Amino acid sequence: MSVEIPHSSDGAQSTAAKMAAVLGSEEMFDPIRRGDIVQRVVVPERRLAVQAAVDADYTTAFTEKLGLDEHGKPPAGATFVSRAMPASVTVRRYDSREATVDVWCAGLLGLTGKAPQPVAGHHQLVHPDPDRALE
Repeated sequence: MSVEIPHSSDGAQSTAAKMAAVLGSEEMFDPIRRGDIVQRVVVPERRLAVQAAVDADYTTAFTEKLGLDEHGKPPAGATFVSRAMPASVTVRRYDSREATVDVWCAGLLGLTGKAPQPVAGHHQLVHPDPDRALE
């Protein structure tokens, strides 16, 4: 079932918050799923730039530091947790064709059980600018 998103400032805020939550999910740590997400949630003319930005954020070194394999999977006996919970959404610019929205998120990231990176809280600002997609 497809839900029509209103072309309004409120619709832009709602969409940006949903995108931030998806971009902060466990699926982003799997390179194939990450590509699928970018294809699903980013407009065609921005996909290449956004894909490059998130690939630069989700490096092999980062996933290994968390204790994940190259596909974003945790070791046996552990559960990987990655959640971005939008806390504040600000529309910086809106017109009938385009919106620029910042989303502040609180988050959880890490592994349950005996893990090199236990679940801990963090915060980030999700930017619409692909050069600063996730900070």
